[in-house]
Amino acid sequence: DPYGEQFARFYDRHFGRYAEELAPRLLRFFAPRSPSPKGFRVLDLGCGTGRIALHLLEAGYSVLGLDLSPFMLQLAESRCRRHVLTGKARFLPGDISGFQLEGPYDIVLSTYNSLNHLENENRLRKCFRSVRNCLSREGLFFFDYHTLAGLREWDSDEEAQWAEDKIEIKSSNDPTGGRATMRLEGNIQGENFTGEIHNQSFPVRQLEGWLRQEGFGFSQFLNLEDFSPCPDPEKESRVGVLSQ
Repeated sequence: DPYGEQFARFYDRHFGRYAEELAPRLLRFFAPRSPSPKGFRVLDLGCGTGRIALHLLEAGYSVLGLDLSPFMLQLAESRCRRHVLTGKARFLPGDISGFQLEGPYDIVLSTYNSLNHLENENRLRKCFRSVRNCLSREGLFFFDYHTLAGLREWDSDEEAQWAEDKIEIKSSNDPTGGRATMRLEGNIQGENFTGEIHNQSFPVRQLEGWLRQEGFGFSQFLNLEDFSPCPDPEKESRVGVLSQ
């Protein structure tokens, strides 16, 4: 079960580093666009275990996190408990491919290729439409996205281990269909664990067209190291997409 308790623990341990590295860069990028974070509302789609959310909360933003996994949401609430108690943070179960939330939000973001979990045009466009409906007039929509080039790198095996926990990871990709699969097998806290993660990628210019058709007037592709404009996003493994 990719949304189960064991997967949530594995995800937080194995993939947490990405969020910790990206968060400071995101804050620097948003700083001139939100000179006073106090009062700025952020919607974090596919918030996972709340690592990005905590950085945003500590910087002064209010955050609503949305995720399918109740176990990830539990970890997010625990990590951000101080802000949950003050009302600055909320974490709700929900499907990022289609949702209705009372806005407006000043920033909607989705990180660690969460939108690559949406496997077809219909689900992506429903997500874009849902974002547009709750985003403020001058609001920003930012997400990172595994490109087709990035998914072609999903063809390797690795092993992750922490104390007595051990997971074997085998990845493969279908270059013609833009789909990659990560298979997980191992033991976490004395229990056997198996699972699969699927990522689907579409040409980024196609994403731009769908965003425009769903009401976004401007989209820009960014390098995730320094958030500079990315002239040839298809050559990047993962690219940032900024829409308004």
